Amino acid sequence: MTRTGDVAPPTVTPHPLDPGAPIAGWPYRPLLALEYLPQAAYTWDDTDPDLVWDQAESLGYVWDAPFIGSGFTDVVCDFMALDIDPGEPDDLYLFPACSATLTLDNPDGRYTPWSADGRLTYWAPGRRMHVLAKHIATGELLWLFSGRVASWTTNPDDTVTVIAYDGLSWLAQSLGGTWTDGTAGQSPQARITANLAAAGYPDPLVADLGDVTLDTVATDTSPLERIERVALSDGGLFYGDNDGSLDYRNRLWRAGRSDQPTLWAVSDNRCTAQVIVWNPTMATDDERLATDVRLTNLGGLTATAALPAGTVWAGDARYRLSHPDPDLWQTQPQGDTLATYLLTQQGTPSMALDEFDVYVQDPGQPAAWDMAARSRRGDRIQVLHDFTDSAGVPATLDLRAIVLGIGHTITPESWVSHFRLSRTVDYVPLIMWDASPYTWDDPNPANVWRY
Repeated sequence: MTRTGDVAPPTVTPHPLDPGAPIAGWPYRPLLALEYLPQAAYTWDDTDPDLVWDQAESLGYVWDAPFIGSGFTDVVCDFMALDIDPGEPDDLYLFPACSATLTLDNPDGRYTPWSADGRLTYWAPGRRMHVLAKHIATGELLWLFSGRVASWTTNPDDTVTVIAYDGLSWLAQSLGGTWTDGTAGQSPQARITANLAAAGYPDPLVADLGDVTLDTVATDTSPLERIERVALSDGGLFYGDNDGSLDYRNRLWRAGRSDQPTLWAVSDNRCTAQVIVWNPTMATDDERLATDVRLTNLGGLTATAALPAGTVWAGDARYRLSHPDPDLWQTQPQGDTLATYLLTQQGTPSMALDEFDVYVQDPGQPAAWDMAARSRRGDRIQVLHDFTDSAGVPATLDLRAIVLGIGHTITPESWVSHFRLSRTVDYVPLIMWDASPYTWDDPNPANVWRY
């Protein structure tokens, strides 16, 4: 189902497909909607020799002809490859702009972006690119990407490459000079709204209120850098969503999105999972771990939280977390609560299914299509994995993780989706009858079979 509060899909007429094309048989059809740059219907130096600037006949060819050609066109019949890359958040969970790179076949010049005099014609930077998946059976339109064109490049092999970025790139532009965003005592939601207004950002914001009140500071940084500072000061996440909106999630982001329609269960080796994944990377490393948290704010307050020295998992090693600039929270209790939260969040080492691929065309798992088209950043994923533990006992991981990003590599013949997950945020302990130390007929009364 479409997510509650999604931006309405654009009006775009799907291009007719050749019935024999591989893409024509897919249960989800990609719509690749590019926005035209409006053009004047006629110009005074029209190259048609039968049309003269001061022609006496009333043929309707006038100097001030209205603009035509705007709106969206579906280019699916000319695309050669599409790559949607969500990027990866850094160690502080700051997200980059999501990008979409589209390659189009252009032998007849229909996607050439300039005329003989070098001016732009129908295609220009700043126009929109939307990528949607249309469910053939129901007609439902699902967002995969929404952004604006940053570059339009013609290649020697009669192709063009179009690159677009989501709204984070808009906010990354400097406004020039030093300025103060908002007023003291604002919530993170209000401060983010003020920054979007200062940047003239036209698309929707979906934002939680946040948990702290914020101080103000005059800086020359971009709106995006200011919002990232707000997110760090509050313990939340700021990122672009598939529908082109910008989202701010408070500290409850680890609980997953409230609009998630389905909890997908994935596995690399358990056939009963909804979706079997490929190329999984399972890791336990020191990325985003913290034993010591030290935060300061503009008023000179310091908030700290730390695991006891000699903690079992760290030994004598310390992993320190701090922020690059003083935080904007205003009171000591707010800072102490944030430091404790960050230590709780990042002070427990756990494994992560860092990334995996979903081959949506696998005929043996029809759910893969739905998972690829309907999943969003912020969703929860159930991860199942059978293994043998260090004691030689069969065991099963049954974990929950948060989707940090979903990418897609689509050609006219194939569709592969790429998922990146957070560390484990929850788990379900599983004990199997006669496949664990707690066997059904164990003579030891302390080992009683129970849930």
